[in-house]
Amino acid sequence: MRKIQWSQDVSLNNLNEFKDKINELLASPSRQLILDLKGTKYANSRAFGIIAYAIVEAKKKDREIVIIRVEKTMQKLFDILRFQTIVTFLKDEKEAFDYFFKYEDMSVLTETIN
Repeated sequence: MRKIQWSQDVSLNNLNEFKDKINELLASPSRQLILDLKGTKYANSRAFGIIAYAIVEAKKKDREIVIIRVEKTMQKLFDILRFQTIVTFLKDEKEAFDYFFKYEDMSVLTETIN
């Protein structure tokens, strides 16, 4: 499982930095990817395009991105854009962990973590 956190609003001023962060997430060998948006209250349309592209690219490689800790203002934008049809939104990291590993053998997971 790999997580990145982005806690700033996304505008033209930091769009390239945001894109680099998303690409860092996609470059991870993990199949379970988490985008943590706690603190992000606004993103421009290009940022939503970057997120959508990452979701599609991850699926092509049999991987999945979930988005956690979404602020209310951002959730409204995601809802307007109907992102719930292409990605899973979860409350926090624990929920993401439970989501990804609900069918896993926990003894194998424990050995991997230790």
